[in-house]
Amino acid sequence: ELLKNLSFSRPFEISDKYGNRIASHDFVTDGVAKVAKNFIRLTPNRAGKKGSIWSKFPVDLKNATFFVEFRISGKAKKLFGDGLAIWIVEPYRTHDTYWDDDFYMGGFEYDDLDDLNPYHAYNEWPLGDFHGFEPEFFGIGVIFDTYVNADLPKHKDVTIVVNERNTTKVR
Repeated sequence: ELLKNLSFSRPFEISDKYGNRIASHDFVTDGVAKVAKNFIRLTPNRAGKKGSIWSKFPVDLKNATFFVEFRISGKAKKLFGDGLAIWIVEPYRTHDTYWDDDFYMGGFEYDDLDDLNPYHAYNEWPLGDFHGFEPEFFGIGVIFDTYVNADLPKHKDVTIVVNERNTTKVR
């Protein structure tokens, strides 16, 4: 059974109250992520960029099957960036967050957010250097690594990581 509040698909034809195209009222984008009519670009093909899309709703199921369709592409001869990760995690912080219509608030007043992405999800899902997320999380991540780091002895194209906020286990 498809859970509509945990799903989105193209075409993306709805906009937020600022006129920005969004994937769904049930998801929030952050960083440099952009929603176009037929795709969501998490980051451009340039090094050092971070972008994300997160569900506003928890996966409150004992068992679930996830289907994800994605494409990693660019115009350069080689792919920049580190790849893509899918995170199924508990919110990073929940004590001071709430949703107001389509506007995410993290315990801040509207005036404090003038220079930020109006959907900035920094309280619950902070952008980090661990494939776009923080290394201290509670949950599971599936990492699709497109960059071979010269300083690492063994490269894996797909890695599953499990963490309980203090110890990451690589599978």
